Amino acid sequence: PLEGAGFTAYDVTDAYLALIANGKSQAEATKEIADNASNYTTVAKAEQKTDANGQTTFEGLALKDGDKDKVYMFVETSTPGNVSVTTKATPIVLAMPIYTFKDGKYSDTINTNVQVYPKNETKTDKKEVANLDKFTEVKDADGKVLYHNLTTGD
Repeated sequence: PLEGAGFTAYDVTDAYLALIANGKSQAEATKEIADNASNYTTVAKAEQKTDANGQTTFEGLALKDGDKDKVYMFVETSTPGNVSVTTKATPIVLAMPIYTFKDGKYSDTINTNVQVYPKNETKTDKKEVANLDKFTEVKDADGKVLYHNLTTGD
């Protein structure tokens, strides 16, 4: 879990419906929107930070606008400063409403508890010396290996 990551919900309904109207499949439309996430600026819900469990909840997002089903994109808009995030989470596009799945098929019941799991790639910097064979290995009194002649830049 990554505490302190910020996610923002964007309304991409019009863009999604335009792509569908131009012959794109649902998968193609969601991919195109996610691949061009920075083009969309209509905020549906302001940035929310994840808690200690790496979770946040977006409530109150409309399922429809008149007769149009709403479509939202969730984007990681900030990362906490205490970790090195090498790759932010991929934007997630969800077309509403989402129905529950029961007995191997979708039901007519709207799922009011949709959970998505965006993933970051993180890493911790390590100090590694690639040419240790060029240095003198010495063991201290506890048997821990130390190296002589290491200086900054080695």
